[in-house]
Parts: sequence; C-alpha cells; structure tokens
Amino acid sequence: DHLLASAGSRFVIVSALGAAKPTAGNAAYAASKAAAEAWTAAMADSFAKQQKDSEPTAAAVTLVVKALVHDGMRAADPDKTFPGYTDVRDLAAETVALWSLDAAAINGDKKVLAP
Repeated sequence: DHLLASAGSRFVIVSALGAAKPTAGNAAYAASKAAAEAWTAAMADSFAKQQKDSEPTAAAVTLVVKALVHDGMRAADPDKTFPGYTDVRDLAAETVALWSLDAAAINGDKKVLAP
C-alpha cells in the first residue's frame, strides 16, 4: 500500500543468470533467486491490477546480472578480465534510471544487464 501511495515508487531486485540455469552446485542459490523473481513478477501484477483505473506510479522490476565486479576486485586481481560481469556503477546507474521511466512501461520488466 505504501508503494502504491507514493508519487513514484520502484521495487527492484538484482537477480542472477544462474536462476534460469541451475546447476548441482548452485541449486539453492538459483532457487532463491528464481523465487525472488517470481515474487517480484507477482508484485508487478498486483501493481498493474491496483493501478488500472489511475495513472500508474509504482513499478516492480528485475535486473539480471551474471556477476558483479568493482574496483577492489579488479585491483586484487589485475590480470583477471571478469568477462560478462556487470560493474556495480553500471548497476547503480540502471537502478537510478528506473525513476525517470514511466511506471506502466517498466512494470514487470526483467532486464539482463550486459557489460
């Protein structure tokens, strides 16, 4: 109710590519990410239904990454290239940008971030 009452709220989770392709070694992690994605999709559905007669202001979005990387990781292992990783600054920029987009247009989105 509080998110719907806000003039422009966003609920955002960061998920992992591994949620869609669980392995024996990451099954519990993948299951928890998949559950969080399902919960976020259900929240988006609820937002859409509750805002159908008004201008939508709330949106629930999933951002998906392979893995995250930051400057400290690069400094600790300067020879590593971190292929497919998303820089934390790029994730932050994507997250902040959600508030400049129309809630109805992004509600329920699942966006894979690529470096």
